[in-house]
Amino acid sequence: FIINVFAPFYNITWWSLNVEIVFYLMVPLIIILMKLLKREVSCYIILALLLVLSEYIHGLNLVSLGPAITWQTLIFLFFIYLPCFFFGVLLARMDFPDRLGYGLIIAGLGYIILAESVHLNYHNGYGLVYFGLTMAAFDRDSPPYRFLTSYPMIWIGERSYSLFLI
Repeated sequence: FIINVFAPFYNITWWSLNVEIVFYLMVPLIIILMKLLKREVSCYIILALLLVLSEYIHGLNLVSLGPAITWQTLIFLFFIYLPCFFFGVLLARMDFPDRLGYGLIIAGLGYIILAESVHLNYHNGYGLVYFGLTMAAFDRDSPPYRFLTSYPMIWIGERSYSLFLI
C-alpha cells in the first residue's frame, strides 16, 4: 500500500485494509481535534457535519469499485466511512447513557431503510446501529452484553480472525 500509493490496487478484497491505513494516518489529526473540543455539544455538531459531508460525497458518485482500487477511490471510501470512524472516537472519548444505544439502533435501522429507498449512504445507518449496539453492550445487564459474552459468541470470535486470514 505505502510503496504503491498512486498505483491501482488490484486486490479488491483488501479494500478495507487500505481504508484502515488512511484512517491510522489521520488519527493524529483526529486526536488533536478532539483535544480542542472542550464541550460534548461540539462533538455532536461535528458528527452531524460529517454525516452531511458523507452523504454529499456519496451523492457525487465519483467512483465505482472495479477490478482496481485507485488512490482516489481510497479517499472516496474514507469519506464514505468517516462518520463510522468518528463513532469509534466518540465512544473512546465520552460516556453515554445506556438507553441512548437502543435509540441509535432504531435510528440506524430506519436510516438503512430510508437509504435503500432514497439512495443515501447506507453505511451511515449501519454505523449508527453498531454505535448503538456497542453503547448498549457497555451495560453488563443488557441483552447485547449477555449475548456478546455468551459461550457461542466467544467461540466464534476466537476463530473469526483466523478464518479471515485463510
